[in-house]
Amino acid sequence: MQPLGLFARAHNARGLEKNERDVRGLRGTGKSLGRALLGAALISAAPGMAGAQAPAGNTAADNRDFITRLFGVYADEFNSPSAAPADEAAPSPSERRPDIPPAPLDAPPWPWTDWPFGAAPLLGGATPNSSGDTAMKALSGTPAGDLLMDNHIEIWGWIDGGFNLSTSRRKNGNYPAGYDFNPNTAQLNQAVLYIERVPDTVQKDHIDWGFRVANLYGTDYREVTMQGIFSNQLTKHNHLYGYTPANFYVDLYIPWVGQGSDVRVGRYTTLGDIEADLDYQSLFDTHSLYYTYDPFTQFGVVWSTRLSKNWTVQAGVNAGNDVAPWEHDAKPTVTGCLQWSSDSSRDTIYACANGTNNADYAFNNVNLYQLMYYHKFTDRLWLATEEYYEYQRNVPTTPTIPGTNGAICPALATKCTAGAYAASLYLMYQLTGIDYVGLRGEAFYDVRGQRTGFATWYTENTLAWVHWLTPSIELRPEIRYDHSYAAAAYDNGARHSQVQFASDILVKY
Repeated sequence: MQPLGLFARAHNARGLEKNERDVRGLRGTGKSLGRALLGAALISAAPGMAGAQAPAGNTAADNRDFITRLFGVYADEFNSPSAAPADEAAPSPSERRPDIPPAPLDAPPWPWTDWPFGAAPLLGGATPNSSGDTAMKALSGTPAGDLLMDNHIEIWGWIDGGFNLSTSRRKNGNYPAGYDFNPNTAQLNQAVLYIERVPDTVQKDHIDWGFRVANLYGTDYREVTMQGIFSNQLTKHNHLYGYTPANFYVDLYIPWVGQGSDVRVGRYTTLGDIEADLDYQSLFDTHSLYYTYDPFTQFGVVWSTRLSKNWTVQAGVNAGNDVAPWEHDAKPTVTGCLQWSSDSSRDTIYACANGTNNADYAFNNVNLYQLMYYHKFTDRLWLATEEYYEYQRNVPTTPTIPGTNGAICPALATKCTAGAYAASLYLMYQLTGIDYVGLRGEAFYDVRGQRTGFATWYTENTLAWVHWLTPSIELRPEIRYDHSYAAAAYDNGARHSQVQFASDILVKY
């Protein structure tokens, strides 16, 4: 989402877990964090753990090593019966406070059960040790697994690889479309490892705590780079593949403020947005233009409070978009959001001022104002919309900060205000308990070309099908059409239009 300058010449950089969608919770504290992390270290030494219990569905005595147990879980999933039809899908988790709106969606097939809400766990709906992923199943009954579970710490993640076939032909030719910027190639999008403890937000009788460290390696690191945290691998060396700790934060849940409050401190994903950079949490394989060119993470503190069943408010202070507090470009920045949900969750509105300061030219120092709306028509059909305006002041025509773009200013002007407008619509339909289809349409206007390198309107339309081969393996083919109007933006400035067929396969562990 940050407009790194070398992307106007080569391709763009941006992206990771935009929305939190924390529907897992974790309960109680008990044993120390230190002991639990020691348990994590034992994973690599898991062979021959006496007395360990085989993962669900396996009957072998448990002298098997971790990798064997892990593949046993995958084998069990392949051999299990297929998922129920959409109208027979499993109900939402029952451990959820009755004084919050019900979960509107089923997961799977959707990537989340609740409408996206950033920088906080689900207040009133988090449940303990519920990722349900294969690594934790494989560790179940082992000393390491029991130690982690007793302390409500989970280790899980995914590996996601994909390819695209494009009418663009030149190197980096898919740009300004982000992520899959090289046409007609295959790539490792991201390999992600979570180590996390989510506070239990269902209970109301004690303060609880949590944390997350989200490690990401792949080409998508380019989309989520924060200045001052391994950023030279992109801004200086322009590596194709790289690593970033996309999130690292701590949570403190206080049940007695409002109907539950959470304080998050560290590097967290910016509030707002429908899409997500963490691929497991994303509706589509590819990402919209508007999502590619807004901010990704902030480093600071966010306070979130559920005021009532229907209203939740958020306020925060941070160092600015995609910049670490110790960097020269850091600026005191204020964030605020307000969410309203109907009693049934069929309608939700989420409005955010996602970073407000003087907006002077710096590393991705845009001020961003967003409005998201979700509506559920039936148990199968729903829509979402997102609109925003973002801008930056005093942007020079020739960039002076590594990793930024200049602006195409009026004649004789050496600096100007550069803004961008976006509007999007998602129409989503659930076919079965393991399939859905979706249509995404958007309009994006880069007024001064500071986000993409071209001062033009864009439209993008994508039709996707998502299928779960097993509870841990997801396939997402899609066809996408992009068009730029006032300038030929695609295939290194040679084309106004571009068609892609793209797909990825995501394997959770």
